[in-house]
Amino acid sequence: MNESDIDRLLHAQAPDVPVPPGLETRVRASLRVAPRKRLRPAWLAVPAAALVILAVIAAPKRPAGPVVRQPAPVSSPSAEIPAGLPTNPLDHEARAIRNDAERTGRFLINCLPSLGMAEK
Repeated sequence: MNESDIDRLLHAQAPDVPVPPGLETRVRASLRVAPRKRLRPAWLAVPAAALVILAVIAAPKRPAGPVVRQPAPVSSPSAEIPAGLPTNPLDHEARAIRNDAERTGRFLINCLPSLGMAEK
């Protein structure tokens, strides 16, 4: 039995439901009484506001007054190294790595169980 056979059997056994008298007049009356939806002016303002916002954003910016160009200040680069800075820029990194290694070693020794303690 395939789908077309099932459809045929269902349509053959479909009940004949009588339409109640006066149904059409009740439906038409309810349509006349139902308020019609009007296009509200607020919904018309939304696209207009969006256009105004886009126009403000996309408008080219104009300077407030005349643009006065000043020459760039001339500065000579200093050739001397300040006394407070180390001579090798990697000294700071090397010191930080040594500190990290020491902290890691202390953590491993103090916080993690050692093999000798686990065997006891």
